[in-house]
Amino acid sequence: MTTDNRENLIHRYLLGELPEPEQTAFEEELLGDREKFEEVWATESTLVDSYVRGKMSRSDSDRFKKSYLASPRRRERVAIAELFLQEIDRPVTPAVSCGAASLLLCAGSNSSLARRWQCSFC
Repeated sequence: MTTDNRENLIHRYLLGELPEPEQTAFEEELLGDREKFEEVWATESTLVDSYVRGKMSRSDSDRFKKSYLASPRRRERVAIAELFLQEIDRPVTPAVSCGAASLLLCAGSNSSLARRWQCSFC
């Protein structure tokens, strides 16, 4: 199977477009082949990213909402991706970054480690 055909198959699988027998056969393949599983995981991540960023075609977005988001686990994955995107798109000032990092280091950690950690912005 060519790469394009494989990607199309994975895409159709993730959007719930495979007939039941094909879906079952595909899932059995994934259980026995770590590389194929990782390929599906990477494609799924790309699909979620496209959806969260609003870069998915309208038809794919509709299918994504109908099929992919039908699963609670998948809805959670999309919610995490949305939160992550909000965080990486938020401007960060060095003082806030240093303060947050200091709190993380100090909270429940070795205080000597916290004293040794210094930020060039502080």
